[in-house]
Amino acid sequence: MATRDKKAIPLAIGSGVLPDLDHGADYAWYALTGTHRLLLPLHGYEWSVPLFWWSYKRWGAPLAVLTTLSYLCHLLADQVENQTKPGGYFFLYRLWRRFAMERISRDPVAGTRGRIEDIKRLQKLAARFRRYL
Repeated sequence: MATRDKKAIPLAIGSGVLPDLDHGADYAWYALTGTHRLLLPLHGYEWSVPLFWWSYKRWGAPLAVLTTLSYLCHLLADQVENQTKPGGYFFLYRLWRRFAMERISRDPVAGTRGRIEDIKRLQKLAARFRRYL
C-alpha cells in the first residue's frame, strides 16, 4: 500500500523514533533510586491497537498502517537487540514482572551495563550543550 501523502515520512519517522523518549523515565528512576528498571512506558505491543485506531481516525487507513508498522518495527528491533524474554516488550508483562530487569531480560548484566554506558554518553552530551549556554 503506497502513499504519496506528505505526512508519510514524518509519521513513519515519528512513530519509529519518538517512543525512545520514554527512556527518560528509566534514567529518572535510576537517578532517584539507584536501581535499573525497564519502565519504557511507550514500548508495548499492546499500544499498537490504540495507535492504529487513533491514526485511522485522524489520517485514514494508509497512514494508520504506516504509523503502526513503523512503531511495531521499532519494538521488534529493540526486542531482538536487547535480548528480552518473549513478553518483554508488552507493557503489561513488564508491569507484572515489576519492571525488574532481571525478570525481563535474558541477559540482565549486559542490560545494566548498556544502561550505564547510555547514561555516561548522555552526561557527555549534556556537558557539551552546557558549554554553549
